[in-house]
Amino acid sequence: MNHCFLEVRVKQAPTVRYTQGNQTPIGEMEVLFDGLRPDDPPSTIKVVGWGNLAQELQKSVKVQQKLIIE
Repeated sequence: MNHCFLEVRVKQAPTVRYTQGNQTPIGEMEVLFDGLRPDDPPSTIKVVGWGNLAQELQKSVKVQQKLIIE
């Protein structure tokens, strides 16, 4: 199994929505990470967390905060 760790900066505050069936929380946010070369622009990806992690993201994470994601 491959793993990737990124140091990112939060671009958009996390939002939480719930699944229709069992109301499982799903947290989503956009983050930026630097390119490999100094002249590369930052890239954006969406990060998704489920269950308790989704609720923790919404309570704890702020815009411009730095995080390490796996």
